[in-house]
Amino acid sequence: MYRLQKSFMNIFDLLFPKNCLECGRPGKYICETCLAKIEPAKLVCPVCKKHSFNGQTHSFCVNKFSLNGMHSFYKYDGVVRKAILTLKYRFAHTVADELIKCGIENAKTPGCLLRTTCHLIPVPLHRKRENWRGFNQAAVLGELLAEKMSWDYNDKLLLRPEDTVPQVNLGKKERMQNIRGKFALKTPNEASAKWGQSTFIVFDDVWTTGATMAEACRVLKKAGVKEVWGMSVART
Repeated sequence: MYRLQKSFMNIFDLLFPKNCLECGRPGKYICETCLAKIEPAKLVCPVCKKHSFNGQTHSFCVNKFSLNGMHSFYKYDGVVRKAILTLKYRFAHTVADELIKCGIENAKTPGCLLRTTCHLIPVPLHRKRENWRGFNQAAVLGELLAEKMSWDYNDKLLLRPEDTVPQVNLGKKERMQNIRGKFALKTPNEASAKWGQSTFIVFDDVWTTGATMAEACRVLKKAGVKEVWGMSVART
């Protein structure tokens, strides 16, 4: 799928030359000067949101259904924020490759994220929303990341059979209630038998309150997966 998209991206680049989304400098959507102004996202425990070594979940925060850790590349600000919004709302696939290239070095942190046995799962959209948008931005970015990190990519295992109100305008408590029970596994028994001992990474473009990641993790661990991390391009 991505190879086909990439051929269209090359044609698009010829017709519409790239300019930095922040300063307008030609050559790239994300120029080095504007990217340097964006701080890397701090590594925090995904449960209490306080500082944590390598983003691991604190021993006193962990429970049997919680994420084992969380890693985001950048703060959701400046040119990174504009790039994500461009990808999400303007159907601009061409920015995806730059977003991943900019964040890829930050993904290579010590710990489980260096393992080559990771399975990356993008947070799914409900089919109606994906059909309206034409793509799932988490899947576009996640497939690129998995390819560059030599991880297995699986966008078929985690499903979103029920639609939800968009999370963007909801508070933390409302987000948790809105997303609860909205994910399912296509083959739950296979998840436990085949991948139970593997490391899974649930991937999304932006991490806000963590409600979506937490629910996806709960579904995977309930099916028998032992280790699940969250990862995103940016964190608010």
